[in-house]
Amino acid sequence: MIAAITLDGFIARSSKDKMEWSLDQHLFKQQTTNHTVFVGSTTAKLLNSLLPNRNLVVVNRNSNPKTLLSSVEEGVCFVAGGARTNLLFFEEITDMFLTPHPLFFKKGLSLFHGGPKKIETKLNKRLRVDSVKDLYQYQYTVK
Repeated sequence: MIAAITLDGFIARSSKDKMEWSLDQHLFKQQTTNHTVFVGSTTAKLLNSLLPNRNLVVVNRNSNPKTLLSSVEEGVCFVAGGARTNLLFFEEITDMFLTPHPLFFKKGLSLFHGGPKKIETKLNKRLRVDSVKDLYQYQYTVK
């Protein structure tokens, strides 16, 4: 899973948020290019033109994550939201690439639909995203 998040755990202000606040878009493009990216229909509508050179798979609430993941040939794929899609893949997530941004929305769409979920993780790597804003992406393995 890959996501830009606020310090209070939101991935967007609303379902119409175009993520213009996100400062890690170049890293997102670099990491997901030439890979399968699973997104929900709302995320696909907002980001479709911004995601060339990817196998973009639009999922719905009835999609079976295990079946979808078994069809990935290259071995690396990403779940890139939104909140319902992240929740749909919750049991299958092996790694999380999260970029906390120095923002508080107070309300919006949480990383997982329905609010925080308990996940045990191990930090593997911290990547500097933006030296000016001192922004980092944290890469976790799910235990």
